[in-house]
Amino acid sequence: MHFRIPSANDLDEHIKSMLQWADEINTKAKENIKKAQVKPKKRYDAHKKPDFSVEDKIWRYNSCKQTRQGGKLEFNWDGPYEIAEQTTRGTYKLKNNSGKILKQGISSINL
Repeated sequence: MHFRIPSANDLDEHIKSMLQWADEINTKAKENIKKAQVKPKKRYDAHKKPDFSVEDKIWRYNSCKQTRQGGKLEFNWDGPYEIAEQTTRGTYKLKNNSGKILKQGISSINL
């Protein structure tokens, strides 16, 4: 049996080719990760709650209408209101046209 002892030049070439191969694999992996993140981001952004800032004019959804019988001629939305402050993420205090701040905070789902 003959064993060939690689020279230093052969080892250097092999190491360079392995490093180049690793770089190619890393770039392909990064591209695949970016491609895979596009679809879930679109799905998330479609259902993301809107962010409002102070002094935005908005309308509030009339959720009482769902539980009552009849009343199909009532308006679906109350307003206009102005956002007085953001209490927590997604919850707002509203101010009516006369400047009175409502006691109950309203979720952004109902705006």
